Amino acid sequence: MFVILPIYYTIYNFVGLFFKFDEERRTETWRGALGLGLMDTLIYLIFALYGGLEEADFNEVVWMYAAPVIVVFVTMGMIALHVLMKNDVNFIPPLVTILCFAALFIMSVMLIVWCIREADTNNAEEVSPIMLYIANILMITITLVRSKIKEWDPTFTYRPVFFDDKPILSVLNNKFKDVSHWLEYSLVVSAPLFLTVLIILILCGFNPTGIVTQWTTVHL
Repeated sequence: MFVILPIYYTIYNFVGLFFKFDEERRTETWRGALGLGLMDTLIYLIFALYGGLEEADFNEVVWMYAAPVIVVFVTMGMIALHVLMKNDVNFIPPLVTILCFAALFIMSVMLIVWCIREADTNNAEEVSPIMLYIANILMITITLVRSKIKEWDPTFTYRPVFFDDKPILSVLNNKFKDVSHWLEYSLVVSAPLFLTVLIILILCGFNPTGIVTQWTTVHL
């Protein structure tokens, strides 16, 4: 079961990049893929923690220091996935949609970097189930972002007014109604979002040196 299901979800999500499935069934399949992948990841982490860590395994040591920021941004991305899967974008402020897209972009970059770094170590085979899970996350993200852009209806009469009493947020919300530039807006917003969360983590005592080292150190 744990071998067949990941393969099924991967094939389903890959085909979903090119063909449109029933939305309700697709959402259920996505939740199944994310839930199973999360369980596999937790099992791996438990075995990794209790299996011991060799002092010479520099890559794992660095990831221990980098873990907090990765966990925070991946959690943000997962929340963004849930928000977008659960809601019609016509019923949530465009600003919220753009923030969700930005969180997904940051999460995707984090996961891709993690895969690249792990592929360059002796752990690549051991973490292959997690890499398969990450591949599913990336495919789900691409499909979801594209579907939400198509879902936006500029002629729809209802618009949330949560930000009308906040001038700056209201201006941004109105600016982000232009769906043709949603991807560009999201990429621009992702930078200050990343820096804001990173500053909060630093104020909470997190040392960013770990993740900087992990992203820049070359394995020999």
